Parts: sequence; C-alpha cells; structure tokens
Amino acid sequence: MRATKANTHTISSYHWCLSLLHWGMVALLGWLIWGGWALEGLGFGAAAAQAYGQHKAVGMIALGLAMVRLALRLALPGPGHAPNWRGRASLGVQRALYGLMLLYPISGYAFHSATQGVKVPLGLWGWEIPDVVMGGAAFWQSIHHLCLPALGFVLSLHLAGALFHLSQRDGMIRRILPF
Repeated sequence: MRATKANTHTISSYHWCLSLLHWGMVALLGWLIWGGWALEGLGFGAAAAQAYGQHKAVGMIALGLAMVRLALRLALPGPGHAPNWRGRASLGVQRALYGLMLLYPISGYAFHSATQGVKVPLGLWGWEIPDVVMGGAAFWQSIHHLCLPALGFVLSLHLAGALFHLSQRDGMIRRILPF
C-alpha cells in the first residue's frame, strides 16, 4: 500500500482488486444505463429481443460483481474516512452507491421475473435464470426506473467530492487508482 501525507492524516490506497472493480463497474454501469435508454425506443422484434436479452444478462453480471465488490470491501482493509462532516458524507454516499448497485439489478430481475406473458428469457452463457417473483411487475418496474435518478444524484455527489479532492491536490484521488 502506498501512503502519502496530506493535511493531518495518512491516506492509503484501496486494494488493487477494489480499484479494478471500481473502474470496471463504472464502465459496466455506464453501458447498462446507455443500453437502458436505447431500449426505450426499440419497440418489438428480433433486434429488441436481442438488446433486452443483453441488457438483462449484463445486469446480472453487474449484480454478481457488486456482490463480490461488497464482500471484498468488507473483507479487505481500506482507507478510513475523515472524522468530520465530509468524511461522514463520503461514507453515506459510498453506502448509497453500494445499495443502488445492488437494488438496480435486483429490481430489474424482479421486474423481469414478475412480468407475465411472452418475454425474453433471462440467461447467462446458456443457463436460464428462473423466475421467482410472482406478481408486482408494475411495482418492480417503478423501483427499477426510480433507481436511475437516484443513482444519478448519488453519482453527482460522488463526482463532486472527487472533483473537490482533485482541486485540493490532497492525494485522496490516488486511493482508488489501480496504478
């Protein structure tokens, strides 16, 4: 672990696995959000079915990676948060991000699972994921759709904090870089 002195406390890095998962999730969530927007105008047909299938499969991958990331975050020691309001705000934003990284794909799966009638199967690498949620499709759809503005809000707070630390040149940004 590298350490630098900034202000009055020592700043150490996240484990390289967490850094790699952080930036991988940035790319994956970006692709899923872009893909979700693109799905809105596709209508029905073979191209739409393929796009929905990819979106759902990648969403399940995102859920798996979010669970791995959370498990590693709990298992591996990481840098602490400053003992002031900014540190508490940072911890709150971080917890909200983890919660949304789990809720977004879970709500998508529940929406898919609760939807009745003909639908694109949900599967990964030839293995079909069974439907386990019965009823409540409209509820899960609304939760899934509400996750986007919630994620946008929490990400804007996260980015504002990152830009603040970048402008302060206090070494905080180096904690999440994998190199």
